[in-house]
Formats: sequence, C-alpha cells, structure tokens
Amino acid sequence: MVKVFLIFFIMSWVGISSADAKDYSSAKFSNTIAQILALDNKTIALTELDQINADLTLTTLEKYQVLKALATTHYQLGYLKQSMVILEQLIELTHSNEMPKLHAQSQKMLGIIFYYSGENIRSLQAYQTALAYFEASEPPVAVANLHNNIGLVQAAMGEMPAALRSYQQAEVLYGSHGTRKDRTDIKFNIAGLYNRLHRYNIAIKMYLTVIKQRVKSHDTEGLALVYGDIGVAYQNSGDYLQAKHYLYKSLKHHQANNNQYHTASQSHNLAELYNHIGQVDDAEKFASQAIELGLLSNNKSAYAGGLYNLAVVNFRQQEFKSALDNLNQSNREINANHGNDQFHDNLMLMSLIYAAQNQTEQSLSVHLKFTQGLHEKNNQAFAMQLAQYQVELESEQLKQQVTELNQKRILSQLTSDRADQNRNIQVCIGVLLLFSGFVYYRRSLEIKQKNQLAILVKKRTNELELLMLQLTQANEIKSQFLANMSHEIRTPLTAVIGQAEAIIAGEMPSDLLINEVDIILKNSNHLLMLVNDILDLSRIEANKLQLNLHHHDLHLELDAISDLFVEQAKVKGLSFNIIDKLPRPLVVKIDRVRLKQILINLCSNAIKFTYNGSIEVTVAIEDCQLIFKVTDTGIGLSEQQLPYVFDSFSQADSSINRRFGGSGLGLCLSQQLATLMGGHIDVTSEVNQGSTFTLTIACPECDCSEDLMAVASPSTIEKYNGPNLTGLVLLADDHQDNRRMIARLLTTVGLEVISAKNGCEVIELAQRQQPDLILLDIQMPEMDGLEAFNILRAQGFQRPIIALTANAMHHEIEQYLAIGFDDYLSKPIERALFIDTVAFFLKQTTQLQLEQIDMSDLAADFVAGLADEIIKLERHLAAENYVSVALLIHRIGGAAAMFGFADIAKLAGTIELKIKIKQQQQAKVLLVDFFTMANQLSNNHSIGPN
Repeated sequence: MVKVFLIFFIMSWVGISSADAKDYSSAKFSNTIAQILALDNKTIALTELDQINADLTLTTLEKYQVLKALATTHYQLGYLKQSMVILEQLIELTHSNEMPKLHAQSQKMLGIIFYYSGENIRSLQAYQTALAYFEASEPPVAVANLHNNIGLVQAAMGEMPAALRSYQQAEVLYGSHGTRKDRTDIKFNIAGLYNRLHRYNIAIKMYLTVIKQRVKSHDTEGLALVYGDIGVAYQNSGDYLQAKHYLYKSLKHHQANNNQYHTASQSHNLAELYNHIGQVDDAEKFASQAIELGLLSNNKSAYAGGLYNLAVVNFRQQEFKSALDNLNQSNREINANHGNDQFHDNLMLMSLIYAAQNQTEQSLSVHLKFTQGLHEKNNQAFAMQLAQYQVELESEQLKQQVTELNQKRILSQLTSDRADQNRNIQVCIGVLLLFSGFVYYRRSLEIKQKNQLAILVKKRTNELELLMLQLTQANEIKSQFLANMSHEIRTPLTAVIGQAEAIIAGEMPSDLLINEVDIILKNSNHLLMLVNDILDLSRIEANKLQLNLHHHDLHLELDAISDLFVEQAKVKGLSFNIIDKLPRPLVVKIDRVRLKQILINLCSNAIKFTYNGSIEVTVAIEDCQLIFKVTDTGIGLSEQQLPYVFDSFSQADSSINRRFGGSGLGLCLSQQLATLMGGHIDVTSEVNQGSTFTLTIACPECDCSEDLMAVASPSTIEKYNGPNLTGLVLLADDHQDNRRMIARLLTTVGLEVISAKNGCEVIELAQRQQPDLILLDIQMPEMDGLEAFNILRAQGFQRPIIALTANAMHHEIEQYLAIGFDDYLSKPIERALFIDTVAFFLKQTTQLQLEQIDMSDLAADFVAGLADEIIKLERHLAAENYVSVALLIHRIGGAAAMFGFADIAKLAGTIELKIKIKQQQQAKVLLVDFFTMANQLSNNHSIGPN
C-alpha cells in the first residue's frame, strides 16, 4: 500500500539542502532549478529543464541537479517510464563520478518509482543497493525510512515474514530516534500486514489508534489513506456498513484533490464491496472507474483489481468469455510468483467459470493452482505466528535469567565479607598487570601505525608519480591534437573566408562565381567532416551512438565506394580496384551509413598515404563474416608505430600531419564503429611497402539465396510465393494511391485489408473491426497518427501498431518508439523488410520467395492525379497558406517516392524543409520548378520512374 511519507520523500528529494548547495554547486544554479520546480505548469517546467540539460558545459554536479529535477517533474506529470530512464542516467552519473551519497539517494528514488509502477522486484533491488550505504553513513531515521520502504515492497510481494522483520527494524530505530509521526506511520504499515494476513480485529484496532493520532496532527492526506485501509478491513470482516462509510470518506478526499492514483484504489475497493453485497450495477460502475483511472495513473494494483471485479460482474451475468478475458488481462498486470492476493482471487473465479461451462479439466487445474497458493499463504501466516512465539519465548527466557542473576547476587553478598582481603590483593595485582599491558600495547600500536603510515606514504607517492606520468602523456596528446586540428581547421577556413571576402568585394568575375562558391562549399564540407568525426567519437564514448539496421544489397554499396574513389585515385596517378568475391545478390541487415563511413576512412587514408602504385579493396564472406581488405602500396608503418595507429587524436608520428594533414580521428573512429557493429579492424604493414587494413564484421543474418531478387523497380512489386499470412490489417494513409499500392502488397501475401484516410476513421474502424495489426501513417488531415495512437491506447487497444511514415529522421523515430509504437516502417517501403515486419507482429514466419508483378496501373493513377494536386497547391500558394502547402507537398512527395519518381520526391522534400525552417521565399522559387516537373510528368504518362 502507498504511504504518505513516500510522497513526502519524493517532494523533499527534489530540492537541495543548504549543506548540499555548498558542496555540490553554485547557489545561483540551485536557485534557478528551484524556481523552475516551483512552477505550477509542470509541462513548461519540463521544457525549461530539457533546455538546461542540453547545455554541454554543465559541470557534473550541475548535471546531477538538472537530471534529478527532470526525474521528479516527469513523476509529477505521471510519466513514470520517463522518470525511470532519467533516474538510471542519474545512477550512472553518480557511480562513474564516485558520488556515493548521491548514488544511494538516487537508488532510493528509483526504488520508489519502481514501487509506484508495480515493479516490486526491481524496487527491492534498488532499495537494497541504497541500504548498504545508508546503514554505514546516514542517520538512524533515514535508515528506518528505508527499512520501512523495503517492508512495503515485501508486503506487496506477499513475503510477510520478511516484511515483518523490516518493519520491526524500522520500529526499533523510530522508537529511539524518530518523531511521533514516524511511529504512527510504522504502526499503520504493521496494521496493513495484519490486514493482509486476515487478522482483521487486530488490524482494525491498530487503524483506529492511527486515526486518533492523525486527527491530532491534522494529517488529512494520511487520514484518507487510513480510511481506505480500515474500510477494506471492515469489509473483509463482514461489517459492510462501516466499510462503506470509510471507503466513501477516502474516495471523496482523493477526488477533491484530483488524485487519480488513490481514487483508482478506492474505486477498486468499492467495486469489491458492492460485489460482496450483490449490487451489480454499482460494482460495474466502480470497477470500470478503477480500470480507467488505474491505466491513467499507472496504478497496476487498482487496474488488475478493477478487471477482477468486472469479471465478477460478468460471471453474475453469465458472460463467461468476457469474464475470462478480464481475468487474463488482470493476471498479466500482477506477479503470480510472489503470493499476490489478487492472483489467488483470479484463480478462484477462473475455476468457477470453467466449472459453470462444464470444462472440468480446466476447472480442476486452476483450482489446484489456487489451493497451492492458499497453502503458501497459510504457511506464511504460520511463519508469522511462529516468529511471534519465538519473540515471546525469548522474552520469557530473559526474565528467567534476570531472576537467576538476582539470586546469585544475593548469595555473593553473603560471602563477600570473607573474601574482601583476597579480592583487594587481586585487584591491586590486576591493576598493575593492566597498566603494564596497556603500556606495552600503546608502544606496539605506535610502532605498527608508523609502519603503516610509511607504507601508505610510499603507496600514495607511487600513485601520484603514475598519475603525473599519465597527465603528462595526456597533455602531450592534447597538444598534438590541438596542433593538428588548428592546422586542419585554419586551412579550409582561410579558403572559405578569403573566397567570401573576394566575392563581397566584387573581385571575382560573374562567370566564375559558381566555381568560387564551389570552393567555399568543398572547404565547408571538409570542416563539417572534421566536426562530425569529433561528435561521432564523443557519442560512441558516451554510449549514445545507435545503429540504424536495415536490409541492403551490399553490391550497391560497393558500387558507390568505387564511384567515389576511382576519380580521386586517377588524379594522383593511382589505380583503384574493388575485387568483389561476394555471391550475387547479397542482401544483409546492416547500418550502411556507418559501414560506408569506415570504408571511406580506410580508402581515403590509402589514397592519402600512397605516392604511386595502387589501392585494392577485396570483399568476401567467410563463415557468415563479411571481410573487407584495403591494401595500398604507400608509405607503410613500422613495428613501433603499429600499436598506436587506432589511438584517438594521434597519428603514427607528428610529421605525418605536416606532410599529409588529418586530425588523427579517422582510424580511431573507424575501429570504434566496427566494434559497435560487432566487428574489428586489423592492420599489417611494412615501411615503404604498403599497408593492409582488414575490416571483419559478423553477419549471422546474411542471405545468400539466389531466390532473393534485387529491389524491384517502383512500377513493379515483389509477389510473395511463401506460405500465406493470415489476419486483418488496418492501413491508414492520407494518399489514395499509397493505400492502393500497400493494400495490394498486403493482399498479395494473403492478408485481409481495411483502409482509412485519417485518424478519425482509424479509431472508428479499430473499435468496430478489432484488426490484428494497424499500419498508421503519422501525417494525416483531421486527426494525425500520433493523436489517433494515444486515443487507441487509452481505449484499451493493445494489439500492435506500427508507424508508417516518411518522417524517418532518427529523432522522429525515437519519438514514435518512446510514446509506445511497437515499430516503424519508413516510406518508400522496402518490400522484403515490410513483409518480414508485418509477419513478425502477426506472430507468423515467412520464407521470402519474391517475383515481379505489375504495379504500373497504380503508378499511372498517381501521375493522372497530379494535375488536381497542382491546382490545390497553386491555390494554397496564392493565399500564402504555407502550412497547407507543406502538408500537401509532404503527401505528394511521399507518394512520388513510393512509386519511384525520385526527382519529384526529392524536390518535394526540399520544399517542405524550407517551409519548416521559415524560408518561404526560397520554397516559393523551388515550387515553380516543382510545377514544371509535375506538369511534364502529368502530360507524358509514358515517363517511367527515375
């Protein structure tokens, strides 16, 4: 059950004490964070905190403060998952920077969030990690609070003896160091334990005591929680009148404070009460309310309980299928392996439902599971009684020992007079011996401490010498890197500035301006490449670079590499050859951008460091490993230089930069990218003979089958000849031609398809048809895909929903997945990947055997409809309604890409981007070209895709 002090802890954890402010950051920064947290509008607070968090110049302790504030604000908005993600970042930050106190506090906060989210095992792990530090370094009350939290989790998991031990540890510490409120709270929790063990009379007596104490302290929130729990106790003891009285008092308080979490809990309790007394309509009303609010507030216990009570209503109404569906959904929300009471109730009702349907085997099987759980609960109750008996027995033994001790003391006093003289002599001797021993001990201790101090001084001296050596080496590397980068950046920057000044001054003839601007562009791109290398390396080291894996034909990527370097090599008088030993075709799932980045680095270096001869790239596949060998006849490397070739910010020797240029980042970045892709780069070299760099990448999913054809032209589509898929798919796309093309692909593989052109139709069809899978376009009129997705999930639609979008930028994809989409597919679709993804989420397998079928009729329909689209565009443009222009050009461009008209699609994407960045005049100029291109295509239907 949820306790007041947990909520108080969360709120107090946000701020920083005055001592912390002195230790951890400037007062100005702390005040800024505190002011943001005080904002009533938490959405605005979240936006401002995100902006501060994006500042790369924050110190470690400032980063800690802003992450902590972000986690708390997400929690206050009810975004528990986002709060967990940020807290895990906070834990990593405090761990890597050796901040044990803040690390333990972050673990405790994570435990609270896990507890509220119903993830009891992870909550217990986080609490126990924090406990090790708290017991060693924190005040007793803080340790007691943590024991109390652990007891709450253990009770929720059904581990009653463990929960009792935790509460007893907290109670002892509160008795010596806590406040009256602390002692009241622990009594409340122990009463809850008796309630769970069905000792209702004891629980009610304790709750009444807690109510009196909280009335005195004016703790209204705490009173509302006690009212809810004592109402449950009265209900379970059969006093339904008192139960109804207290449960309604608790419900009204939480509704008045707009607390959805606790309102959901009391709605569940009232539904259970009305089920007990047979008032079905009221039970159904409160069960539905518990389900709805439980979902909104992530109160999994109330949500599962509401489903159970709704199932009871269904059972009374003989709607057995609905009852079983609700019980199965309830079981998915609870942990059946930890003695959960709700799980046992679900099993009992399931057994009755199967029996009512004459399904005796299922009824008996479920009943046996219920009986086993009941035995485990009884064993736990017995263990509790045994523990109580053990405490009482130990107390009785202690009393007996005290009595015996008193008797011995009386006997000792009767004989003490006779032994006075002997005792005095013995005391004197003892004192002398103790004094001598003490002197000897102090002397030995001083010698030992001196030796230990000498050893420690020597150890610290060695450590400082090693640290000084490392700092010296790091400083030398930094100096070399800064020298390299200074040259690398200044050289193209000088060209950019010089050319720009010459153009502004009018020194360049107009017929040469394009050439001069091209020089600026090339040097700017070189600068961009340097910056990108540094940023990529930083992302890898921060573990933030993610691969974008898709299926690609590797031969197409090799052709692109060849086109890029053949001319470069020819300019230097070198030959550049690619020896392709791969099977044809070869489609692999790989991040082609990062693979090309590695190969471009290796080939660029080979050309840079070769005066004459050749560069040869050999590509083969062995044991499902891709092997790329880049061999040159250049200057080579010595044995002394080889170990440092992949170090960051360094080259084989300092003269290389002066002779050839470069930042020293390329090979380091390439090696780290290879590692990220599950591979590595090896090098063999000989001075003045050349070098061979070998890139090896594991590729277990490579498909060398001759049956897998190359990507079809856009006017055709691969026909699926494998086992037919089954199921109903809801396809949402605002462009009619797109819907027809994708629907044809889906029906070709055996699926049934229903279509929608906007979010409103999606919601209506999903409710009526209950499809097995939804393919949801993001950008649609009336209601977009994101809004439709949120409504579907809020209505309880739990089947897979895949984002189908042309907005396939990395940050957009992260957004779709973060809000809960099961996956995404980008437009234009890659058909083999498209079928595999659909089959995966329909839980069916495919064996792709693809052949071409004609799709030219759909491409022709798209071309024929262009004229009407152009008229709409011209109308929006004349009204300077650029928002509508962007929406329409997005739709046309997406369809053009789907049907293979790459030039139109590319120009549409450029126009949409110009509008988004507020460059309307440039967009207007580009639209003239777009109208010309579209009209040409529309007037000549025979033009094929490009």
